[in-house]
Amino acid sequence: MKKQQRQPKLQRLQNETKQAKQHFNHLATDLLTNGAENAFELLKQADEDYDKKWKASARYADKLEPGAWNLVSTLFSYSTIVDMYYELSDDLQAKWMAIPELQIWKAYNGTRRNKKG
Repeated sequence: MKKQQRQPKLQRLQNETKQAKQHFNHLATDLLTNGAENAFELLKQADEDYDKKWKASARYADKLEPGAWNLVSTLFSYSTIVDMYYELSDDLQAKWMAIPELQIWKAYNGTRRNKKG
């Protein structure tokens, strides 16, 4: 397959990743604003979807140009739970921290994922 033919697939994968992150942010806003009891489960599922799409995009980018996808690319393109948390308003951050499961998830999983790469 020619490189030109692969670019639309990469663009599609990157768009899906961006949409998954936006979905997480919108879902977090809705759930935290409305005080949903199942916020942790739904946000964890949305994060797993984002993570899966990001990895697919990164793998495909590396396939297009082996070795081009490196630590710097990862640092500038991947959002951890901590990154997503800080994108929320101060009010929503306070609501996040009021939910024990989300508080623990932010503290543990955000730093752990950075180590996994």
